[in-house]
Amino acid sequence: MFTKHVDKLLNNREKVKTFVPLCGKAVEMKWLWDKGHEVVGVECGEEALKEFFEENKIGYSIVEIPELKGKVYKSDDGRIRLYCCDFYLFNAAIESGFGAVWDSGALNAINLMDQEKYVAIIKSLMGNKCVNLTVIDDATDWEIPVNFDKMRTWFKDEFSVEASDYVKADEKLQSFVDFRYVNALINWCLTEQKTMYRRSERKRTQTSRANSGHATAAVKKAKHQHSDVSIEREDHMTVDKWTKLWKEDKTNHTPKLCTMFTKHVDKLINSRERVKTFVPLCGKAVEIKWLWDKGHEVVGVNCGDKALKEFFEENKIGYSVVNIPAVKGKLYKSEDGRIRLYCCDFYQFNSAIESGFGAVWDHSGSLIAVDLAEQEKYVDIIKSLMGEKCVNLTVLDELSVNYDKIRTWFTDGFRVEASDHAKADRNLKSFGIKGHQLYTIFKI
Repeated sequence: MFTKHVDKLLNNREKVKTFVPLCGKAVEMKWLWDKGHEVVGVECGEEALKEFFEENKIGYSIVEIPELKGKVYKSDDGRIRLYCCDFYLFNAAIESGFGAVWDSGALNAINLMDQEKYVAIIKSLMGNKCVNLTVIDDATDWEIPVNFDKMRTWFKDEFSVEASDYVKADEKLQSFVDFRYVNALINWCLTEQKTMYRRSERKRTQTSRANSGHATAAVKKAKHQHSDVSIEREDHMTVDKWTKLWKEDKTNHTPKLCTMFTKHVDKLINSRERVKTFVPLCGKAVEIKWLWDKGHEVVGVNCGDKALKEFFEENKIGYSVVNIPAVKGKLYKSEDGRIRLYCCDFYQFNSAIESGFGAVWDHSGSLIAVDLAEQEKYVDIIKSLMGEKCVNLTVLDELSVNYDKIRTWFTDGFRVEASDHAKADRNLKSFGIKGHQLYTIFKI
């Protein structure tokens, strides 16, 4: 992970001051030093620090540091400084202004009660535009897992996170974890799971189960507000129910571009012209008109024809309507053919009707708007429609579908990034939803 992503860590900078928490005798320190960078580490055992310098044949000196109740092992040129002390005594008064952090596994190696204290120290050390590369092992059955959502709770406001890569665990780790991730963080911190207890030996507490139950209940009650859908969510949503909501104008259509769309549309289009874009459960989303105005081709699917008629009429776009027996529905098509909105049951739609999409804009949280039991069926259709190098931007609330589930659904042939996060408004927070997450799914 280090060799693959070190360019992101250093970001074309010279003499980057890099922090390595719980460093031991990590070989990455020697690599960074060889490249002309400055390395600072903290370790509680001095034997590892002595071995680091001696095994790498680097001259060093040792100086007592009373305020740390420890020592600093310093290379002759001063560019490697490894502090032997209690990590919690280390602070920004000793060393600060780091431009990079390489965290190869510290947060889960410490006492669970000290995790937030650890995080506070890391944050205080990270300087302006600091990049933190952190590896975390995926072990979802830990009693108190350190995962993407938990870290985002600890690090917010001026911190942002990007899930950049993952690999299968090697055979030694396979009995403990499924995947190993690297997260590139701008003023952010995640860590690697270090305590290697078997999953079967760690049982979830009753509190964990209770919290899980509350979350499930909240999903069922939650009011999902996206650019086109705002309803009291039921356990089982049918085409008839959705059609009824459209006819009764209970979908709360928002006549403005989604903030996530305007912020990330360049990633969606990726400097391409006339991109064929799919918009599932499209309603009369304003992003359709925006894409069409830019010369792109847009295909949508919606179960209620009222929204499709209104889309064309409100935007004053000429259109025709054709019956499509293959989907047991109709096609609303613009006169130039670049907008094609199908009125049908989404599960009747397939790649024999339209295929080879270069982009997908899942604007309304379609994945959480469908029946929970049919989510995988929905995903299979989306995957079948995505063409070569397709980019899929999907917005979801944090409560219903998380990063781990998305990544499980989009495995072979796809790559998933958690690209952005927006806080929920007061209404959604009352249902336990903290915010919305934008996922970028690449067809590779």
